[in-house]
Amino acid sequence: MKIKFPDHLTGGVTREPLRAMNQKNAPIRLLAELQMETGWDLKTFREAQATMYSIAMAAWLTLHNAGFTTITWDQAANLSTDDLEFIEEPGDRAAAEQALADAGEGDASDPASPASSPDAEPEEPQPEATRSKKPNRGSPAKSARGSRTS
Repeated sequence: MKIKFPDHLTGGVTREPLRAMNQKNAPIRLLAELQMETGWDLKTFREAQATMYSIAMAAWLTLHNAGFTTITWDQAANLSTDDLEFIEEPGDRAAAEQALADAGEGDASDPASPASSPDAEPEEPQPEATRSKKPNRGSPAKSARGSRTS
């Protein structure tokens, strides 16, 4: 995925879309810089990834990775979706579908899960593991309990 930014954010240096950065593919130094600039603790930083802040984080990380370090977190958070143009690249959909499949693997309550499909074959019930209370009669050894010497 690439992001095309307006000229006022790149200073007119480039009109080409920039390779998008996110928490998964950004260098650790950029993640640390962003965390320090936002002042968020690690838990809040990770939770923000699953909110609309992810777009602002992607914009900030992408611009800083490309060398446009003048944009602040406040400026990135105040961007509107009209300021950004997301451009798909070959393989983006396949990677997103794989990530969704990995995240919801085996969850039949997930509507995107193949297990919840009406066409899906029902799974065979797994036999429950139970402890046998009967002694093994196939063994030639005599039980100490049943022997006359005990």
